[in-house]
Amino acid sequence: VKNMGPGWNLGNTLDANNGSSQDLSSETYWGQPITKPELMVMMKEAGFGAIRVPVTWFNHMDKDGKVDEAWMKRVHDVVDYVIDAGMYCILNVHHDTGDGNTCWIRAGEDAYTKNQVQYEAIWKQIAEEFKDYGEQLVFEGYNEMLDTYGSWCFASFQAPGNYNAAVAKSAYNGINSYAQSFVNTVRSTGGNNVNRNLVVSTYGACCGDGSWSSHLNEPLTQMKLPEDVVDGHLIFEVHSYPYFETLSSGQSSVRSIITKLKSNLVSKGAPVIIGEWGSGGGISYSNQKEDYLKWAQYFVEQAKANDICTFYWMGMSDG
Repeated sequence: VKNMGPGWNLGNTLDANNGSSQDLSSETYWGQPITKPELMVMMKEAGFGAIRVPVTWFNHMDKDGKVDEAWMKRVHDVVDYVIDAGMYCILNVHHDTGDGNTCWIRAGEDAYTKNQVQYEAIWKQIAEEFKDYGEQLVFEGYNEMLDTYGSWCFASFQAPGNYNAAVAKSAYNGINSYAQSFVNTVRSTGGNNVNRNLVVSTYGACCGDGSWSSHLNEPLTQMKLPEDVVDGHLIFEVHSYPYFETLSSGQSSVRSIITKLKSNLVSKGAPVIIGEWGSGGGISYSNQKEDYLKWAQYFVEQAKANDICTFYWMGMSDG
């Protein structure tokens, strides 16, 4: 994590989908161009040290969960673009999670029981494909995994009454089960996967930002460090899109988030990456560019000073 430097997301690209089975054309479905090696060379020359490559898989699998060969090759090509440019690459399972109707990986004990076999099958295929790659390639088990209500901020937030302790407990148990399955599956494939650095996210990739609910810290406090056959090769991930209306309040939010990450996650024995970040509203690049850029610089500098790596989302065709 210390070696990565500032990171960026190749968002809305290999993760794009229309909710049904697709061919390679899905890469441009959300407005991004076909990714070329020159893009990664540009990012490296701009000073970036790591690229997160979000990938959605359900729309490229058959009914038995086998990933389409052409799609796996395309993912492989993009990973090579990143690594050949001299950067770290994080490869994940992305919009198979989330709050849409097609998101089949849900946080919950029953959902885990239902989906465990297919989830592990995806990671076995990915891990086998890249088992000979070195430490520049990092695997991330899942993106923003939510409960059956699609609750953001903390588990069961969207449940009747805005909180249900049983639903929340089940969701956090589910997250920890998926994380453990991910680690076990990758390690079982051998090769360099035995020592590969692996990333596991909190519930919803929530970072605990805010003070309006006593439940906001639960995604951090309830997250477990998976058991592993090797020491020192696991990483926690959260996402951060704070709302702020002044530069000062935005900087204060950054300090608060980092304090929570250190006390609730780093203390469990693994470093942290902020796999996605940007403004959640208020000040933005489009309405107060100067303050936004000052805030962005502060965000990266403070994270780096605390050994946290940041991956910006995403600032190309999304405005």
